[in-house]
Amino acid sequence: MNFNRFLDFHQNLWEEVDKAKLRSEIASYYKNIKRNKQRRWFYAFNWASRIENLAKEIKPGCKILDAGCGLGTEAIFAAYLGAEVLGVDLRENFIKIARERKNFYEEKFKKSLNLVFENKNVNDLDYKNFFDIIWCMEAISHIFPTKKFLEKAFSMLKNGGKLIISDSNGLNPINHFELIRKCGLAKKVNILETKDTEWNEKIWNPYQLSKKLKKIGFLLEKMIFSIFSSIFYRKENILRLYKFEKIINKIPGIRNLGVVYTIILRKPQN
Repeated sequence: MNFNRFLDFHQNLWEEVDKAKLRSEIASYYKNIKRNKQRRWFYAFNWASRIENLAKEIKPGCKILDAGCGLGTEAIFAAYLGAEVLGVDLRENFIKIARERKNFYEEKFKKSLNLVFENKNVNDLDYKNFFDIIWCMEAISHIFPTKKFLEKAFSMLKNGGKLIISDSNGLNPINHFELIRKCGLAKKVNILETKDTEWNEKIWNPYQLSKKLKKIGFLLEKMIFSIFSSIFYRKENILRLYKFEKIINKIPGIRNLGVVYTIILRKPQN
């Protein structure tokens, strides 16, 4: 699949929301975009520019863990591409919705998805040398203790397996402002890694996070930043922005101000 097709796949989400095929929670979750349909291609770009890093690694039958899967969008997408996927999340209501969404996509594409959603803490999973890929999008900032998860991810991956983390960039000052606005200054500056509630949040500097992962034994393969802007509403503009970001990612310093980072790491073969 190419980038254009990733964008198009994301439009299925709006079919779900607009036709109210699922419980009202999904419409509530995406209420801002539901009200402003003009912005949908921008959100598709945000998603597609990150998911392509996962799609490139997927081979039919590979085993994927979606750690902190939320409503299940990426887990469903990976299963659609032929992977065997386990999606886990602490929020029981999200898992219920994700299971309903799986049924929606199986009916839509007339295709059975090898996909299971479980209401669990990812740090409580009991797998060893099992997964080919561990995907963690907009979740690493909520997983505590983070160090325990990183070590567990290393043990759960097969030799040569990939850990892909995509999250808000701690080098971007706007992200810190938004976190303070959402959580308050006290929570922003007093994050404790012993906490595990979804409202605790730590925005990582991707270079510091990569350093921790290297100490555990991971090899860093790639770090990508997204410099997107919501002023780009139309699909043709989004495709131009995609090309522009490829150039920006080659410029040291400037690329570090991206709103989102994605890092790809590999567990050594032996």
